[in-house]
Amino acid sequence: SCLRLNDCFLVKYNAKAGQTSLRAHRDNSLISVNIALNPEWEYEGGGTWVQPFDNVVTLKQGHAMAHSSSIFHAGNPITGGTRYILVLFLITTEHTEHCRRFIQRGAELRNGGMLAAAQRSFEHAVSVQGEGLLDDAVHQHFYVDLRAEVAAYAGMCAH
Repeated sequence: SCLRLNDCFLVKYNAKAGQTSLRAHRDNSLISVNIALNPEWEYEGGGTWVQPFDNVVTLKQGHAMAHSSSIFHAGNPITGGTRYILVLFLITTEHTEHCRRFIQRGAELRNGGMLAAAQRSFEHAVSVQGEGLLDDAVHQHFYVDLRAEVAAYAGMCAH
């Protein structure tokens, strides 16, 4: 299979402190997967709102939902307790759209001052597209400038 895991992380929704929901967004991958880690009786509310259905999908502990990363979706607010989900992002090395998405996301992160995250996003683009991506003068310039900015920022933080 040409699918591979691009990223994976734990999300904690806590009704009393911290994150209770996540705004509507699209992910920068091909397929997004949510896995419910705790039983529904440990929290109130929650679930994932999915735009094409205009509905909230709830999952039992251990169940998963996979969807196209390009559709709008959101973490529906919890009103009590704590909810844990595992989120996975899958990509394919045979899909050049990912390269464009990683470059676009890297530019957004760079413009927002998140240099290390921007560099990781661009490195994902290179891993998907291959080193040939750096043959393009625009991409090579972006990457070299970004690496210099990351190094300069790291140097400022060390002082």
